[in-house]
Formats: sequence, C-alpha cells, structure tokens
Amino acid sequence: MDRLIEQTLSDIRNDPKGENSRLKFFHHASINDRPCLHIQVVHPTRAENLSCHMANIYIDSELHMPIRVEIYDWPKDGDDQPILQEEFTFTRLKLNVGLSNADFALSVLDRN
Repeated sequence: MDRLIEQTLSDIRNDPKGENSRLKFFHHASINDRPCLHIQVVHPTRAENLSCHMANIYIDSELHMPIRVEIYDWPKDGDDQPILQEEFTFTRLKLNVGLSNADFALSVLDRN
C-alpha cells in the first residue's frame, strides 16, 4: 500500500494538471470470484518522471485492500504492447488474524 501511495503521489507531483494521466474505474470487476473495484491508470505519453505507462489495481470490495496489481512500462519502439514489469495477486487474504509481536520474534522464525 505504501508503495502504491508513494508512486501515485509522485505521479501527481510530476503531472499536476493530469495532462498525461487517464483514469478509468470498473465497478463490477472480480478476481478469483472476489468482487472488486478495478482502477486503471494510463499515462499515454512516455515520460521518465512518471512511474509507469499503465497500472491496473483491483481493490477487494469487502476487505478494501488491493488484491491484484499489474504495472506496465511503455511499449518498445515499433510495438504497441506495454511491457509487464510487476504483478501480484493475493488469494485467501485474511486480515486481523490475531498475531502478536511474539509471533515475529527471531526465535520463532528460526524454528521454522
């Protein structure tokens, strides 16, 4: 989340009027049968000060957390397909499962 927020704020600073930024919202998307809001961000014109050419972010409608993110770089010259740089999908995500700080102690981690 922190990285997504950081990249978004950087893009806003570098394109404050949104002249090279397009947003689309798809309210009835789903990932692994989970209802989601799909947010697509596109920067149509290559710009080194922007984080990417396109990002697809899927926010779980119940958990209000991103469960899938796809980040694309601009296409290579002569090509029209953006280049996938990063993607991740969280499945079976559970929040607040009752872990304590002790669960992350080095002694516990060393045993596994």
